[in-house]
Amino acid sequence: MTNDAPQDQQPQLHHHHHHQQEHQQDFKQKLEALYSQSKSWFDRQKQDLENLEAHQHDINQINLESIANVKANLQLTRSDVAFLRTNIRTLDEHIDDLRMLVDKNKQLSTIQIETVAQLKLERASLLAYQKTLHQRAEKLEADLAAMTLRIEALGRQLSRLKREVREHKEAPGHSTATTVAEEDRRAQEIQRILSTIHGYEAVHAYALERIPPPPPSSDLSQKPFQAQDQYRENSNLAAATSAPFDCRHYIDNSSGNNNSIRKHA
Repeated sequence: MTNDAPQDQQPQLHHHHHHQQEHQQDFKQKLEALYSQSKSWFDRQKQDLENLEAHQHDINQINLESIANVKANLQLTRSDVAFLRTNIRTLDEHIDDLRMLVDKNKQLSTIQIETVAQLKLERASLLAYQKTLHQRAEKLEADLAAMTLRIEALGRQLSRLKREVREHKEAPGHSTATTVAEEDRRAQEIQRILSTIHGYEAVHAYALERIPPPPPSSDLSQKPFQAQDQYRENSNLAAATSAPFDCRHYIDNSSGNNNSIRKHA
């Protein structure tokens, strides 16, 4: 048996070898294509990983900045809380002060209400007393008018007595004893009339001093404390003028002012 293949088997071997080369070439191409696809996929994955790492780095940086901002905001919040606590304590103190002021205002309002009520009562009393004073003033004015008429009548009587004394002195043939007795009688009469006139004048002056001027109605409403003082003063005046006035004291004391009536007569 020789090394040479049979002549009929060489074409088959050649065909098989060619077919094997084609198969290897096709496999090589497929392998290269698969490698190219794998390399492309790997490059894409690597790029995606790099992008993911960059994105994760950005996210981490943002998170770090957010954490820093949160810490800063937390510190600010703590400062705000401390400030608010201080303000709350201050407001509590102000509230306590306001409550004290409200209590004081309530007390003052109560005092003012009581004062207003008292002033209203005193005003009513003042108005009633003012009416009483006006009535007393009218009565005193009527009495003064009567005194004035009486003084005028006494003045006319005094003039008449002086004229009679003068005519009696000038009459011819009058007796000296009769003249002296008559002059004494007339002098006593004149002394009595003058004493009465001076007494009425003293009563008139005293009554004028005791008549208070009527206070305006506005003073009673606008000046209650002055009206209260005036009320006390008028009360003292009422105590002095309520009793009947005795003019004999003034009439008796005024009689000593006319010791020389006989000379004037």
